[in-house]
Amino acid sequence: MVQISFLMFGLLIIISTIMLYKNMHLGLMPILALLLDIYVLDGAYCIVTLHLESGNNLITAMGLFLFDGIGAILAPIAYLKPRSNSVNKYLYYLEWIILGTGTIFALIIVILH
Repeated sequence: MVQISFLMFGLLIIISTIMLYKNMHLGLMPILALLLDIYVLDGAYCIVTLHLESGNNLITAMGLFLFDGIGAILAPIAYLKPRSNSVNKYLYYLEWIILGTGTIFALIIVILH
């Protein structure tokens, strides 16, 4: 079930990136990512409380879940229009850095297993 949620989360990110690239209105994409975030953060909570991972796997799994969860919480930032010298521009950068870090954790998991 976790794989399906990350597949949906990845598809939402790809679709919203294409929409931003083509200067389209995002519609409900950030809200869908925010709702999917509940499931991702619940997965992070279950990893810790149910001891689903241990050792090095715990660090990479928690990194993946937490960074993707925080990125989904910040997804409504996409509604703000970035301007050249505004805070919105830096919020955009912060969002993509957080999602990129979650992607790096996902790549580490795939490479190690």
